[in-house]
Amino acid sequence: MATDSWALAVDEQEAAAESLSNLHLKEEKIKPDTNGAVVKTNANAEKTDEEEKEDRAAQSLLNKLIRSNLVDNTNQVEVLQRDPNSPLYSVKSFEELRLKPQLLQGVYAMGFNRPSKIQENALPLMLAEPMLPRNCQMLLFSATFEDSVWKFAQKVVPDPNVIKLKREEETLDTIKQYYVLCSSRDEKFQALCNLYGAITIAQAMIFCHTRKTASWLAAELSKEGHQVALLSGEMMVEQRAAVIERFREGKEKVLVTTNVCARGIDVEQVSVVINFDLPVDKDGNPDNETYLHRIGRTGRFGKRGLAVNMVDSKHSMNILNRIQEHFNKKIERLDTDDLDEIEKIAN
Repeated sequence: MATDSWALAVDEQEAAAESLSNLHLKEEKIKPDTNGAVVKTNANAEKTDEEEKEDRAAQSLLNKLIRSNLVDNTNQVEVLQRDPNSPLYSVKSFEELRLKPQLLQGVYAMGFNRPSKIQENALPLMLAEPMLPRNCQMLLFSATFEDSVWKFAQKVVPDPNVIKLKREEETLDTIKQYYVLCSSRDEKFQALCNLYGAITIAQAMIFCHTRKTASWLAAELSKEGHQVALLSGEMMVEQRAAVIERFREGKEKVLVTTNVCARGIDVEQVSVVINFDLPVDKDGNPDNETYLHRIGRTGRFGKRGLAVNMVDSKHSMNILNRIQEHFNKKIERLDTDDLDEIEKIAN
């Protein structure tokens, strides 16, 4: 690749990054409803955790930022990557792929600003050899499979050999799961304080249903003297990455978050996960996959972990029962007013 085009690509990438950091949330967004009609929604209105699930581009960029220290390229590899004749050739911007203008415009319209770490190397190879040979061996791995992913896999991988865990084996035995009966938000907060008063918690992640609840809870915990970080969907990707990095370094001991942090974030010191609100989808049904990812933030790297679910209504109790049925896993009740009982679960 010519030096001029490389420099141009770098300039464009930096400009894209700068424009990303200067983005502001709009007061209104336009989206189609189920009948195809266009409706306006208030971006500042209360959102459920389902609506806060980030688009793939933002999540990819967040993962790149918080895991940048895991990639350690040498000068030799970097030079080879710039050589189109090298098998290690990679790209740093979508312009370098020489896509058709309409396709390039579509990529940016979908919110993708630059290739992910995998795409940097994979896309040039895929575009060079777009048709896979019939004898090509294909493998597809995923911690969880949504229905859409499963349907895609069946189309891409013909007559596959499928290896799946049983649902009851998806949750790790190293993670103890409990639920606490409460009658209000304040009782849930008191139960949380009782947990902190009875057992030693290295670091904790607390998941809330909405940004409003997360902000309230973070403020209340701060009043109690806890070092608290808050993470939610309205923050820019770079801001979220900075919060997660501070939490990973131990500068804050409690991370209060919505679903933006339900998966993909590994912090070894997290010993407790609290579902202050149980995860549900947009229709109010239990979100089993998100539950699995949430509690999976603890018990990492073979360590023991603790997951506590706050139940404050008949509806949330029904949600918990359906989660138990889905994973064929009994979740024991915990009385947080009994300090001796709390101390037992930590042993």
